[in-house]
Amino acid sequence: MGYEGFLDYAEEYGYIVVTPLGYIRRGWYGSRPTEIPAIASYSEQNVMNVIGLMRDEFTIDADRLYLWGHSMGGAGTYQIAVNNPSMFATLAVAAPAPRPDLTPTVLQAVRDVPMLVLQGTNDELVPVEQTRRWVAGMRGIGMQHIYVELEGADHTDFIARDRNNMRKIMSFFDIVSKQ
Repeated sequence: MGYEGFLDYAEEYGYIVVTPLGYIRRGWYGSRPTEIPAIASYSEQNVMNVIGLMRDEFTIDADRLYLWGHSMGGAGTYQIAVNNPSMFATLAVAAPAPRPDLTPTVLQAVRDVPMLVLQGTNDELVPVEQTRRWVAGMRGIGMQHIYVELEGADHTDFIARDRNNMRKIMSFFDIVSKQ
């Protein structure tokens, strides 16, 4: 929840926010399959458990359930959405970590779920070319998406310390609900 403006905007838009780390910080949702492969499934299950707890405790509009993630959380967003294709109204990723076992065509399962993709051109951890390939894959399957490439932006500060980019995500969520 340490992203600049995130909680302020969540309050402004009336969102309930949860930020599970995916079991452990090194869970990686399968984006690092050679390091502790079993942890990836625990990461996804952790997120789904937290969503279940929130649904039990609060009145959640199922047509306005959103999922977003940065870096490792971006890989998790892809994985969780593909495994639960009718669950989320929309998705957002910022500098999503690579998934060697997941190709853009796998996104066919969520082709009709709108997605916002944010990527910095100076990202040394997630090269912009990688995200461009994913976006081209989205375009190729006719996936509804908006791609925002931020000139000169790095891997973290462009989203963690820039209220304007956090607002883009919250505004995108605010205008989209399930059809």
